[in-house]
Amino acid sequence: SAALSASSVTSVALAAAMPDGYGRSRVGTATCDICVEGFYFEPSTDGCENCNTLTGIDCADGTTIASMTIKPGHWRASELTKTTYACQIRDGGRWTPCLGSHDTSQGRRLAGNEQGVLCADGYGGPLCEVCVEDQYYFAERDAKCYKCGVAWRTLGWVLTG
Repeated sequence: SAALSASSVTSVALAAAMPDGYGRSRVGTATCDICVEGFYFEPSTDGCENCNTLTGIDCADGTTIASMTIKPGHWRASELTKTTYACQIRDGGRWTPCLGSHDTSQGRRLAGNEQGVLCADGYGGPLCEVCVEDQYYFAERDAKCYKCGVAWRTLGWVLTG
């Protein structure tokens, strides 16, 4: 049988001593302080909490509240909260203005609101239900932004004029 090195024995002993949800420690620390996949670090308890209790969120290895992955079809107000809200999903589940934080190659961030790419291009605000372009409105029927017609612009001028 192969001899165990001192570092592998220490790693096995440390892993056995870690509380549930912890996976490893940062260099120079004497405690386990990094949560494993499926858990997130909760500052109020100073521990790892199960991610399965949260809706619309995935937790990778080392997740904190700020780094939680928001699932498509969900939205959260900021990186300071673990509360998500379900967005409108239309077209047989193929369309939602809420991209989640999986795909950072597209989408829009609004400063001071979403702290990551959560909304499709052209959408922003709460639940990604605000059209960010002038002269566009959000249609509940299919959760999409549409350009206002001449009649709507005229009506708006009459009402505000």
